[in-house]
Amino acid sequence: MSTRHLILTCIIYLLPSIYFLYSSIEIGLRNPKSKIHRAATLFVANYAVIFLTQFLMNLFPSSYAPFFYQIIFFPSILLSTGLGMMFYFSISKIGDKLSRTVRIVIYVVPFCLFTPLAVFTPYVIKGYEPNSEWIKPVAGPLFPYFLLFVLLYVTTEILMLVRIIRAHSGIHRRKYVILMITSLVTLFWGILVSIFTNLVHISMTLPELSIHPVIFYVLAARAIIKRYDLLPGESRKYEMLFDLVPFGVALLDKDGNIVEINAAGKRMLPPVDDEHSPNAYSFLNTFPEEQQPELLESHRKLFDARHSLHNFEVNKLSIMTNKPMTLVIDTDYLDVGDETLEFMILRDITAQKEAEQKISFLAYHDALTGLPNRNQFQRVVKDLLQQAEKENQLLAVMLLDLDRFKIVNDSLGHQVGDRLLQFVAGLLSEPFYEGSTVARIGGDEFLILLPNLPSKNDGLQIANHLIARFQNAAYTENGIELSVTASMGISFYPNDGKDVHSLIKSADISMYRAKEQGRNQMEAYQPSMSHMADERLALERNLRKAIERDELVLYYQPQIDLTDGRVCGMEALVRWNSPEQGMVPPLQFIPFAEECGLIVPLGDWVLRNACLQCKHWQDQGLPALKVAVNISTLQFHQHHFADKVQAVLEETGLDAKYLCLEITESVAIQNEEQALALLNQLTALGISIAIDDFGTGFSSLSLLHKLPVHQIKIDKSFIGDKSPQGAQIAKSIISLSRSLNMNVLAEGVETEEQYNFLAQHKCDSIQGYLISRPVSANEFEQWHRARLNHISNQIPSFAAQREDLL
Repeated sequence: MSTRHLILTCIIYLLPSIYFLYSSIEIGLRNPKSKIHRAATLFVANYAVIFLTQFLMNLFPSSYAPFFYQIIFFPSILLSTGLGMMFYFSISKIGDKLSRTVRIVIYVVPFCLFTPLAVFTPYVIKGYEPNSEWIKPVAGPLFPYFLLFVLLYVTTEILMLVRIIRAHSGIHRRKYVILMITSLVTLFWGILVSIFTNLVHISMTLPELSIHPVIFYVLAARAIIKRYDLLPGESRKYEMLFDLVPFGVALLDKDGNIVEINAAGKRMLPPVDDEHSPNAYSFLNTFPEEQQPELLESHRKLFDARHSLHNFEVNKLSIMTNKPMTLVIDTDYLDVGDETLEFMILRDITAQKEAEQKISFLAYHDALTGLPNRNQFQRVVKDLLQQAEKENQLLAVMLLDLDRFKIVNDSLGHQVGDRLLQFVAGLLSEPFYEGSTVARIGGDEFLILLPNLPSKNDGLQIANHLIARFQNAAYTENGIELSVTASMGISFYPNDGKDVHSLIKSADISMYRAKEQGRNQMEAYQPSMSHMADERLALERNLRKAIERDELVLYYQPQIDLTDGRVCGMEALVRWNSPEQGMVPPLQFIPFAEECGLIVPLGDWVLRNACLQCKHWQDQGLPALKVAVNISTLQFHQHHFADKVQAVLEETGLDAKYLCLEITESVAIQNEEQALALLNQLTALGISIAIDDFGTGFSSLSLLHKLPVHQIKIDKSFIGDKSPQGAQIAKSIISLSRSLNMNVLAEGVETEEQYNFLAQHKCDSIQGYLISRPVSANEFEQWHRARLNHISNQIPSFAAQREDLL
């Protein structure tokens, strides 16, 4: 081998081999974890082997040519075809859509198909050029098919590059264009050189140069990775951050085209065209078309001035949902190679804005009905009062309260009550006066504002119109029609109040006056009503103190067994001995205690003291009697009510079998499952349960059968009713009780005629004025001891005996 030949061999084959080896190491170390970098490393390293083989083949004697060419060179060429496909699959993401098995088959098909033919047969390579200065193979009959197969793979790779180019813009688009150009140069160079050096027999003696265009390809790939790779190997942690952060991160060029964007950003700025189009993720294309020219001009001005944005809110329609969305944008600028890009961070605060709007709405509106609440109502009234003062206008405030709404809640449940309130809100939302404002201020109370009234009479007519609207409306729930009536109070500015608080107070006072007058009506405020309101406040204040000062006393009314005339029990009834007002009647303070919430501590006091007194009489040697205590709805539905009763029994030492708790039908019907569970708890302790005022509420025989009830108390309205219907009802209740194996007691027995009727129809026991009025504990003890001395098998004259005993 001449010195000239050796030098040319080193230049043509060895130097490219060294360069390829260096480039493969550099690419691999730049990002070892990247599939793209790993594929590029293998691809370039394989070409280093190919050029090194060419160098050795031309360095050794020609007899070694088959070994180098057919055993190493040719299989490496085929292997590079598969590695090239791997590289393009990685950068185009197409490989992710194929299974691992399919990808491996595509990679190894060229190698497995042609390598055996080249190594073991003369069909691909049939020999080598004799008397040639360079080792050059002679193509066999299958060599053109090999070239066509390689051409198919290379063409597929170029088409994938076209797809990648269409899906990108800016610097990404540019670097893939460079790759495609070098691929095309490599392809055409290889075809031309192969034709001229292998298929066309020419006399010129040339080295094998068909693979040398790959040098340009490797140069381009290495330059692109060094110059345009935005996330090099030493910064891969930022790539993970880029992909995983919940907010959008994007790079934009001067024209608003998105060069790069993470997954979160794509969700905020989804493509509007085919995802492979050049502008698939254009920032401007996510806005209406008519706004784009103005936005583009504004963006270019900011870009040229390098003006950064901070917490800049952008309101737009979501392309995916067609609903308004709010983005917060922060921008800065980044130099990448010789190009400047805008670095943008996007945060979708749509949900936050909606939550803020909802919170703001709930701050001034009622959650159940959607009507303005007290706060909003007061704001509106304050504004209109200023206008009314300036323009000398008349303004009215009305307070409306539903009649007997508590009964609906207690008997049918709070869910039905809520739906009834929504129905009422709908009634009040129907137009009745221009400029009016309707608000729900809590419970079953509504405020209504009537601005700029022509006269008081107009306000009164509107109020009466609303009362009539309620009278004509009916709410139906599960086939049950509920009549809806309301009581209303109205006050006028400026006579009844100068500010919103005094106007509401005056309307409230007049509304209570309407209730006292029989409900279902309207009352206009009068100054004299304030005195009655003051009395109500004093009553509440004094009642609270009465519990603390021990001003309450218990009276007891005896219950008589009709079979033998013995005292079988007593009912504990609370009385209020006020230092200021004297003995306050129960009908005056019990309903008020229920209304203002004092019924719970009041009921707890009654339960404890009734048990104490009953135990005290037992300790004094009197026969053990069962004491009956009335339980209110609020008291019954307290949390851990059964535990509270058990604690009272343990504290007082009274055996549970001597306590009877009386509840009304409405209490038992409300929330059947909860009532049944609670009553089972109480009866498990040994306590008796009685249904008070039976027949006056929402009687349910099926529910009565389920509940663990021991006694039914016939309401006194049926006992005192002398009509045939009243007597028949009483007889039916007695018969029903016996069929259910329940004890029956008649209340309000006042005459011997009533007694005889009840005895005839086998009523178990009675209570009423015929036996005794409710009396104090001392009087009851004296009465009981006297009765024990006069007991007999029959009771000939209760009226005379009562006078003797008391």
